[in-house]
Amino acid sequence: RLFFKHLSDMPNECRRLLELYLLKIPYKEIARMMKYKDEIYVKTRKYSCKNLLRKKILTDPDYQPYLDENEKRAIFQRLDRSFS
Repeated sequence: RLFFKHLSDMPNECRRLLELYLLKIPYKEIARMMKYKDEIYVKTRKYSCKNLLRKKILTDPDYQPYLDENEKRAIFQRLDRSFS
């Protein structure tokens, strides 16, 4: 539920790329469909989109009950480092 909630809120380009990836479309084909330079750019872009989605899910208040205090602290420390 959280996955689909945040996937639908992603920027269009990220959402489309992740959807194609989840459909097991080869990187080469994704590059062609999205008019990217090459497969390497698709992999790089997928990595950044996936991390954005992960951050959105981990910071969602609905996800917090599944975490213990140490996990919450670690997540927010990582987020602080990534935005500094």
